[in-house]
Amino acid sequence: MLGFSHLKVSYKLFIGFGVLFALILTTGIFGRYSNARLNDEIDLVHGTRLPALSYLLEADRDLQQLLVAERTMISCDPSSAVFQSSMSDFAENRGQAEARWEKYKTHATTAAELELIPQFEAARATWNKTADRFLQLVQGGSESDTNAAFDLSINENSQNFENMRSFIDAITGEIDEVAASDRERAEAAEAKLMLMNLICMIVGGVIAVSLGILVSRSITKPLARFRDCLGGLSSGDLTVRMQSNSRDDFGLLATSFNDSVSDLRALVCEVAQACEEVAEASSDIASSATEISGSVREQNEATERAASAITEMSASVEDVANQNAAAVRATQAAGEHSKHGQAIVSNTIGNIQEIDQIVRSASSALEALGDRTAAVGQIMDVIRDIADQTNLLALNAAIEAARAGEHGKGFAVVADEVRKLAERTTNATKEVTESITAIQEETSVAIERMDGGVSIVAKGVENGQKAGSALQDISGSTFEIQEQITAIAAATEQQSAASCEISEMVNTINVLIRETSKQTDQAAASSEQLLSRADHLRSMISQFQT
Repeated sequence: MLGFSHLKVSYKLFIGFGVLFALILTTGIFGRYSNARLNDEIDLVHGTRLPALSYLLEADRDLQQLLVAERTMISCDPSSAVFQSSMSDFAENRGQAEARWEKYKTHATTAAELELIPQFEAARATWNKTADRFLQLVQGGSESDTNAAFDLSINENSQNFENMRSFIDAITGEIDEVAASDRERAEAAEAKLMLMNLICMIVGGVIAVSLGILVSRSITKPLARFRDCLGGLSSGDLTVRMQSNSRDDFGLLATSFNDSVSDLRALVCEVAQACEEVAEASSDIASSATEISGSVREQNEATERAASAITEMSASVEDVANQNAAAVRATQAAGEHSKHGQAIVSNTIGNIQEIDQIVRSASSALEALGDRTAAVGQIMDVIRDIADQTNLLALNAAIEAARAGEHGKGFAVVADEVRKLAERTTNATKEVTESITAIQEETSVAIERMDGGVSIVAKGVENGQKAGSALQDISGSTFEIQEQITAIAAATEQQSAASCEISEMVNTINVLIRETSKQTDQAAASSEQLLSRADHLRSMISQFQT
């Protein structure tokens, strides 16, 4: 029992449940064995005894029906239907009795049965001989045969039949006795099984209750001691210790608890000493924080004055930067205008050159037109000569028509029309010649003017190129001035940005100094609170009994 108390709780529970499991397993195995024996007895009764008895009873019934058929045949005419039916029943029941006897033999197991079987078969063989002789006599049909058959059936055959059936009765009685013995044995086994189950249940219950009490006490007693120690610890008693001599889980728990209380006692002592030191340090910090707060306020005022001066300087630098930016924009605009003028001059030179080409082309076209008008004049001279010749021919035709008299009137009319056409052609030729002459004169004047325009256009192109060169020089100078002003503006912007950054930094420093001043005030207040908390903690620690 002392060794059990040193075991771990898990081992104790394992042993308790293991014993219960062993008891349950033993009871189950014994019950299974007993049930198997009962099943064997039941199988023997239902599988062997009852079928054997059933086959014997059925065979005995067949023999009784065979005897009825035998007695019926004695009183009937062999040629009648009743006789034939009785003969059929005799043969059928005889065969069924033999078949069921053979089935019974497969279920015979006892020594008495095995001893009676050959005796029955010998008696059956004797009966078969007298039965066959009876069948021969009864089928003879004569009165003497019938009387002999009746005498054989009543005397010898009846004795052999009863002798054969007596062995069936003996075997049936043996089966009944064996079945009764099997039943008594099964009832005894059942009573034994119930007794063993009852004993196992009682023993298992006693062991289970004993183990339950033992395990529960081994757990509840240490827990009660641990609860008492925790109550003392909660009241501030750091001298409390848990007594335990066991090496189980509760013994280890007691050791850990005692070590924890010892560590807690040492920690409380250290905290008490630290509270004293914190109280002294808090007082020193509070006085130092007050001095630092005054210095920070003076530094804050100096920083605000520096911030104001830097803000004014930043505003001046910003004005200069704005003026430089305006100059840069003006210079950029001048550069853009000069570039625009240069582009316009270039476009103008191109347009003048195009005009020069157009004028030259027009002059060439006018010269070609003069040449064509001269050619047209020559053609008109030829047409005028043709018209004169046609007029002369028409005049001659009219003279010839006058000579012809009446026969030449139609020809005279045609000649007159041809003459009129020749006159109109001559007049039109004169008008065209005059127009061509006028065109030639105007073309000559236009060619002279075109030549003058070409020279003027050439001078315009030369002057435009000079103006473009001058504008390009102006644009280059403007770009150089723009770069210089841009550099000055960039430097000014950098100076302005630096001034802004310095101003922001000074403002940030000013904010930080203000926050530092607030934090210094808060530190002083926190130091006072820390001193108060240290005193409170010291009073709380004094409640512990060390």
